[in-house]
Amino acid sequence: MTLWDNIHGSRERRTILLLSAVVLFLLGYILVSREKENHSEPQGTTVPQTQGHTATNTDYQQKRAERIRRQEEHYRLQAEYYDQKDRFYRQEIRHYKALNAKRTHIQPEAPQTDSEETSFIGKFATQTTIDANTADSITLRRIPGIGRAISSSILRYRQLLGGFYSLQQLMECKFFTADLLPWFTLDSVPQLKKIRLNASSFYQLVRHPYISKPQTQDLLEYIRIYGPIQDSTQLSTTGIFTTAELQRLMPYLDFE
Repeated sequence: MTLWDNIHGSRERRTILLLSAVVLFLLGYILVSREKENHSEPQGTTVPQTQGHTATNTDYQQKRAERIRRQEEHYRLQAEYYDQKDRFYRQEIRHYKALNAKRTHIQPEAPQTDSEETSFIGKFATQTTIDANTADSITLRRIPGIGRAISSSILRYRQLLGGFYSLQQLMECKFFTADLLPWFTLDSVPQLKKIRLNASSFYQLVRHPYISKPQTQDLLEYIRIYGPIQDSTQLSTTGIFTTAELQRLMPYLDFE
């Protein structure tokens, strides 16, 4: 009897071998089908396996969306700030170009003849003092040595600051000189326009002459992370301002 007859001699053995072959074929087909399904899933998609993973992914997506929203808001405010700044300097350039053009056509000692100057009362004949926080353009220009350029500079700077608390701040105005200081005084308690530090926007903070753009960004980031700043002591610990910068800025801050 041959080897083939020993293995396949009976019908039962042949049936078992056939069924084994069918089972192996089915198992192979299932494995291949699952492999194709895995490759056909789009990349980047994950199937949460547990409720914990689902909660974690949702929390991460919310944080990511919030971070993107803050970045977009920051860029929008930044663009708005530079747009406002560009318009401001364009107005300044047009103003001084017009002023220089008039000066080139007027003799140094000739009186002003434009429509605005016809109603000008005249310079103060004797030494007097005016309040730097309430004086208007006409009153400022009555001071000898102050014309349209210096008076406009004082008024613009006073508006940006929110008022003067020291006469030395006038020296920060364009074209202002020390010999003009004796003409000015301040109220005993100046009414300053203050900044709500914890509630102001990027543009409201950065337009103040004593707060730079990097300092504005650091302030908003600090408030976002740690919450509202309670007082000057906490503000000094942030390191955003030097002692001198904080001293001159404090009269304009409101921590409510």
